[in-house]
Amino acid sequence: MGKGGDEDQVYLSVEEIAEMLRRTPKAIEKMRHEGRGPPYRRLGGPGVGNVVYCLADVQAWLRARHRG
Repeated sequence: MGKGGDEDQVYLSVEEIAEMLRRTPKAIEKMRHEGRGPPYRRLGGPGVGNVVYCLADVQAWLRARHRG
C-alpha cells in the first residue's frame, strides 16, 4: 500500500455532501446527472454501486469554483 492511494482517501455519502454544500440530497443528485456537481465515484460498478464523494476531490472542486 503506497502513499497517495485510495486507502488514504476519505469518502462521503450523498447525504454528507448535501449537508456540506447546504443542498438537499436530491439537488446533489440533479447536479451529478447534469454534470455540474463535484466529482464522484460509484463503488460496486457502473449503475449498481453506491455513489460516494472523495473529500479531497470535493474540496478541489469548491476551490476551482471560488476562483476569481
